[in-house]
Amino acid sequence: MTKRRSSGVRIMQILRSRIIRGVYEGRLPSIRALAKEMRSHPTTVQVALSKLEGLGLVHKAKRRGTFVVSGERSASEEAGLFARLILPPPIVGGAGEGSLWASNLIYGFHNASRRRGVNTLLHYFSSADEAVANVLAEPESRKCVGTVFLIMRLEARHLVRLAGLNSPVVAADCPPEDPVIPYVSFDNFGAGQLVGRHLVALGHRRIASLEYEGTGHARVERLTGLEQYLKGCGLKLQRFVCEGRLGLFLNEVVKKFDSYTALVNLMGRTPGAIVMTKLWEAGKHIPEDLSLIGIEGNQYAGGLGSSTCAVLQDRQMGETALEMLLDEQLASKPRCTFVPVKLADAKTTGPPRANASV
Repeated sequence: MTKRRSSGVRIMQILRSRIIRGVYEGRLPSIRALAKEMRSHPTTVQVALSKLEGLGLVHKAKRRGTFVVSGERSASEEAGLFARLILPPPIVGGAGEGSLWASNLIYGFHNASRRRGVNTLLHYFSSADEAVANVLAEPESRKCVGTVFLIMRLEARHLVRLAGLNSPVVAADCPPEDPVIPYVSFDNFGAGQLVGRHLVALGHRRIASLEYEGTGHARVERLTGLEQYLKGCGLKLQRFVCEGRLGLFLNEVVKKFDSYTALVNLMGRTPGAIVMTKLWEAGKHIPEDLSLIGIEGNQYAGGLGSSTCAVLQDRQMGETALEMLLDEQLASKPRCTFVPVKLADAKTTGPPRANASV
């Protein structure tokens, strides 16, 4: 019963999206035709049409079919379509983890919205609880094409409630194991593999990483990808884990860098900048003495201060999130779309010294 109900909601979302975008005018295709297209049962399609009728988007005429209410759409009404973007509080002054990363996602979302003739409405909330409660409490609008939650750390209890909304919902974040709404995420595992491939191709065999204790799911995926690639090359990653104060941790770790030729930063932009400072203070040159690379997105590769060679996670994720709202999700269950990553080379990696011991 739950499966059929959730299928009805997805079909309703697809049909609703078509109606507000003007794909359907006048009479809708027959229930049998829609069921065949959606690969669903006619009864499930009937449930979806009943929901649309309850929203005032369609009306059923006996023996004639189902019709769009107010099929004539004016240019001003079309221009009023909007996509809603839910975000955590803005980070003032460009400081703080993820600030430029989030900005690039927003920029990509705006670009895709303009390209598709849809306006963007931004809402900032201090917590996922507050954001979800607000979205659920707000009356459904015929002009809202859907909602994207950007890095809001949604929990299972949030996702279950959002899955029943009449308008489409997409989460732009690292997905859970069994998502009940569509997700768009960076290929974190592929990012780790990309870094390993880059360093091995340069000739590095002694590679270390910096990470926090209890690191998040996305960073675990990156670390797993890196470790598995190195293992396939017969190499082992040396992991340095920060369990206390960052400054004391880095002071101890820097003393051990003579044993390695490459360092992978999994801690973020600010620790990465501190690492570079510590290395310079120790008289080491980058990349001649030690190659440095990050897996923290382009706020690390192109942020304030010295740029570092890093995996580039660009605005494509924001663009993909918007496209997922407008393009129909016909899969049997919600899926996660992984955005590929690429390398931004800021000249902080190079081949190890010829006299470096292997």
